[in-house]
Amino acid sequence: MASQSGQKQESDIRSPVVAGRFYPGSASALRKAVQTFMADAVPVQVESPLAIVVPHAGYIFSGQIAADGFRQAADHSYDVVVILGTNHTSGSFRKISVYPGDGFSTPLGVTMIEKEVVKDLLAADPDCVPDRSLHQQEHSIEVQIPFIQVLFPDARIVPVVVGSPDIGLCTRFGEALAGVLKNRRALIVASA
Repeated sequence: MASQSGQKQESDIRSPVVAGRFYPGSASALRKAVQTFMADAVPVQVESPLAIVVPHAGYIFSGQIAADGFRQAADHSYDVVVILGTNHTSGSFRKISVYPGDGFSTPLGVTMIEKEVVKDLLAADPDCVPDRSLHQQEHSIEVQIPFIQVLFPDARIVPVVVGSPDIGLCTRFGEALAGVLKNRRALIVASA
């Protein structure tokens, strides 16, 4: 991509860190795995879901359960998918981190970040920070992205690492998120 000064500027895409370990490392095997899980998923039990809760272990352990959750939303169209991930990488982080980069990559390609939502969240909640480092090794968000890429290929994402289960922190962030997502076709994926 070129900057306004005409110089080539590298995009800020997070590379996959658990491909080949938590899920298949090749595009064809990964797409087939997601499609197989979805074919075996439980029938739809919820109409027009706004949020789903899915596990984030390796697909061999939790891929089918994740598919059961994603199946509830699969027949709908979303412009943005907010992924709420667990903090596994920094025990001292006590805020909410929104990924400020351009996208996340998996073997299926790159899914772009919805930067307007990121900007609005950072403005709406003082506990929300753009800490890229918390996302670099975090798997709880990454393992959800192949399902999003297969089911909602045109959607943009907002990766969020929740640093603490503090009720006040989560309530404030939830209120900010609700305000930012108002009038958007959005799905919230809680990676548990």
